[in-house]
Amino acid sequence: GAQVIAVAKNPAIKNYILFNSGMGNMSMGGASPADLQNLHAPIIYIVGGTTDVAYSNALIDYSRITNVEATLANLINGGHSGTFWETYGGSDSRMMVKWLDWHFKNATQNCKVFLEYDLSEFPGWEVFSKNYNYDCNFQISLTAPVNNAVFTAPASITISANTTISNGTISKVEFFNGSTKIGE
Repeated sequence: GAQVIAVAKNPAIKNYILFNSGMGNMSMGGASPADLQNLHAPIIYIVGGTTDVAYSNALIDYSRITNVEATLANLINGGHSGTFWETYGGSDSRMMVKWLDWHFKNATQNCKVFLEYDLSEFPGWEVFSKNYNYDCNFQISLTAPVNNAVFTAPASITISANTTISNGTISKVEFFNGSTKIGE
């Protein structure tokens, strides 16, 4: 955890995950509590309840974070090692995969775990989040081209989408081919 906070300034970082750790009021591993201000992407602390020696420090960190989206996922009786001894890492790993798929694979339905606290797949957990401006009910669907359409090069292809949102407004939709923006 301290190493994550120590490199928080690195602009290549797109997300932070800390398992059973937190800075609290300590300095270690080249990091101090002041380094929390260097965060520039969403962060999640995954901890194991009051028997987790890092629990208090994670709570202190969470309370101090004001500049990015922050989540604290707590397996109430998980302890310091959480569920990593279980097959495939147990519910700690499943929580992490939900988080990563939401942030990196556009699995928008996963946000309900973190922002609407739908823990039906996570008995024994509690989740707290702050600083989010995100609508879990946002939906986007491509309307053109139709699924499995085939084109012969060179071709001019119209791309369009329909969107819905229950809280807020949509200012634009951008289309990418890999990392190259091809339209808006």
